[in-house]
Amino acid sequence: MWREGDSTITLSLPGTDVQLMLDSNDPTAPFGPLFVVDSVQTFHEKRPTALDVIEAPAEIPGGFLATYRDAGGMTIYVMDQSTDAG
Repeated sequence: MWREGDSTITLSLPGTDVQLMLDSNDPTAPFGPLFVVDSVQTFHEKRPTALDVIEAPAEIPGGFLATYRDAGGMTIYVMDQSTDAG
């Protein structure tokens, strides 16, 4: 489990690499899964054509984040931790 400020917490499922992140930083943001990848830029360049870009890769604390919408209308977040000093 880890926490960032007062708006984000992540819970790990024992015995797996799965983490559930709950975030209330922006209550108007659409809900959807967040996938952690090695490089958001590489994912963005090679993403499936079915993913529409909602927000292009942008720097966030510790890495980059991009937002997409799939063909069914689901919002998908993709982030990396490429600039994380830890």
